[in-house]
Amino acid sequence: MKGILEEFSQIRKEHKLLIAIIAVIAVPILYAGMFLWAFWDPYDHLADLPIAVVNEDEGANQDGETMNLGDELVEKLTEDPEFDFNIVDKDTGYQGLQDQTYYILVEIPNDFSKNATTLMDDHPEKSNIIYIPNESYNFLASQIGETAMLQIETALQEKITETYAETIFDQIDEIADGLGKASDATTSLADGAEQLQDGSHQLSDHLATLAEKSIDFQHGVSSARSGVNELVDGSKNLANGMHQLHEGSNELLKGSKEIQSGSEDLASGVNMTNEGVQQLNEQIPSLVSGTDTVMNGLTDLHNQLPKELSTAIGEQLKANSEKMNTGLTELQNGITSGLTNELAPGISSTLSSAIADEMIATQKAQTETLAVTLRESGMEEQTVNAIIQQLQQNAPSKETLAASLQDKLTVQINGAIENTTNQINSGFDTYKTEVNKNVENATTTLEAGIKTAIDPPFTELKNGLSTINEGQNSLQDGVAQLADGTAQLQTGSQRLASGQNEYVDSLQLFTTKFTEANNGAESLATGTNSLFSGMLKLEDGSIQLSEGSVQLDDGSKELTEGVEKLVDGTNEFKTEMKDAAEEASEVKTNDETYNMMANPVEVKNEKINQVPNYGTGFAPYFLSLGLFVGALLLSIVYPLKEPASIPKNGLHWFFSKFSVLFVVGILQAVIASGFLLLVLKLEVQSVPLFMLFAIITSLVFITLVQFLVTCFDDPGRFIAIIILIMQLTTSAGTFPLELIPKILQPINYILPMTYSVAGFKAVISSGEFHVMWQNAGVLMLFTLFFLLLTVSYFIVMFKRKYRTVQEA
Repeated sequence: MKGILEEFSQIRKEHKLLIAIIAVIAVPILYAGMFLWAFWDPYDHLADLPIAVVNEDEGANQDGETMNLGDELVEKLTEDPEFDFNIVDKDTGYQGLQDQTYYILVEIPNDFSKNATTLMDDHPEKSNIIYIPNESYNFLASQIGETAMLQIETALQEKITETYAETIFDQIDEIADGLGKASDATTSLADGAEQLQDGSHQLSDHLATLAEKSIDFQHGVSSARSGVNELVDGSKNLANGMHQLHEGSNELLKGSKEIQSGSEDLASGVNMTNEGVQQLNEQIPSLVSGTDTVMNGLTDLHNQLPKELSTAIGEQLKANSEKMNTGLTELQNGITSGLTNELAPGISSTLSSAIADEMIATQKAQTETLAVTLRESGMEEQTVNAIIQQLQQNAPSKETLAASLQDKLTVQINGAIENTTNQINSGFDTYKTEVNKNVENATTTLEAGIKTAIDPPFTELKNGLSTINEGQNSLQDGVAQLADGTAQLQTGSQRLASGQNEYVDSLQLFTTKFTEANNGAESLATGTNSLFSGMLKLEDGSIQLSEGSVQLDDGSKELTEGVEKLVDGTNEFKTEMKDAAEEASEVKTNDETYNMMANPVEVKNEKINQVPNYGTGFAPYFLSLGLFVGALLLSIVYPLKEPASIPKNGLHWFFSKFSVLFVVGILQAVIASGFLLLVLKLEVQSVPLFMLFAIITSLVFITLVQFLVTCFDDPGRFIAIIILIMQLTTSAGTFPLELIPKILQPINYILPMTYSVAGFKAVISSGEFHVMWQNAGVLMLFTLFFLLLTVSYFIVMFKRKYRTVQEA
């Protein structure tokens, strides 16, 4: 206790040392506080980041409407600016990028809107946005800007896709209207075809009768002379009627050709629609198959990940346990060797010398008492002197007594030290056994723990993929139904075109035959007019009439068959057109439909253990760094080896130094953590546990630096700096451990800052206090290990430096 008070008294007296220590106590604030304050939430200041926007878009015309996507983008950027957007011309923008007025330049080309209207062209062009960061000005600014550009690109793609979807659905509505009108027209066409069928049947019947009668007329021509006057009148009427019927057949032929042209156009359009739907139907199974592949891959990852992680972590724990056992064995051997080889001889030598002095003094006193007694009994002085001299000559010397006592004491002390070393060895063996058992138990349950931790998120992800897969299957069924409908529509339209072609051919034949019939009627009229002049020619005319009527009868039969086919085709076409019109009219669209096509998947960002800002995320890293640097600087301003006074022993020497480091380490931790809580308003899960863990972290760094600097002086400080550099790269305080080179990753497990960063993360953000206590336990093992090494050093150095002084 006296040595500890002397150390603090010396600090109080030496004002320069006191000021230096106070300054060192504030070092963690400079590192942790200043860095975290500067980078607490940089994204809060994005509105101050200047970005040049150059809009060269000249706009475009689509369906008679003028649009300018560049102006819309600029308006959207300026409505709620996330950055400091500056709308400038091209020359000003590029010049500002060169002279570092702007970090980033965004250029909208002059054909931006024009390219967006080329979707239905043979060779559509994509709309481009030119993004130019000045990475030499500030690389992180360019990365932040690139993230913003991705968001702008996504928003633009969604907007353009909505426009495309709206155009497509508008076309579908127009197709539905056209199909409805066509369905109505096919109804009229079917009615006309049925009427034409009735008329053709009547005409065929009449022409058959005409053929029969013309034959009878031929046989009874001789008896018809009496009614030649009536025949002249009838032939004229027949010629006029046939002429009118001939003109009507020409008009019917003209209308049927127009219907033929329309049915061919309809069939062509239906074929194009069917090809597009078939292509869509062929792509849907690939999408469903891709989702199934993702689901299978996710299941394999879910099954393999816990086993691989537990195996890797278990092997690392076992390796670290073996290294710890080796270190403890070396420490155990060093302590027992020091006790046996150095402590026992020193103690026996000191005690034997002291006891010999005491025995010589006692012997001298007893001799003087004897001389006094002999003189008082009346013995002569000469005799008394002779007796005293004889006693002194026979008495053993101090060296003889000391040698005899030292041998006996050495035997006894060695026995006691042997018991002590046995107890130390037993304690070390028990400790190593328990640690190894705990490591083995930890590795046994590690895989189950990892699996329990990752089961919920993997289950949610699988459920999400299943939902997507079900939606894709429903989409596939709908597209398949649409493909079947378009195929039926295609078949119907083709049948309609084919039937119409046959109808036109038959009608052309009918017109031809009707022309012949008209000519025959005219001939008949001419013949009847000439009947009076030459009854001899009547027989020839009757023969011609008979032949013509037979041909007309045959043509009428062919016309009847063609008209029947036309009726069947028009009825089937009417049915198909009606079904197509109904299916097309069932397509209902609105803004939500357009948005669904433009952005069918919405990502929900659900966070656990949310970290509100950069400062909170980096606090574990910078606080650990500040406490380590504070411990390192303390070794520079405060002497870790020279005592304020001569120590009594090695332990006394150690505690006199460690007490000062202990107090300063606690003050550093309390002041730094208090600054983060009170000044920077750091939010933690538990304030007391946060303060306690900061103290544990500070002490482990204090003991590490004390051991290195005490034992090795300036080379020890150099080693501490190397350890600090290794910790900065491998502690996973900034980037994840998996992103650093694999050769550096194993170093993560053997350095204390790894566990301080992990523990601070648990007590600040996640609230997993068992993780904090696990890391605190590892840090305390580091602390105990460095303390034992430093104590051993002070014990050895005390024997070398201060043993003779202490004896004196």
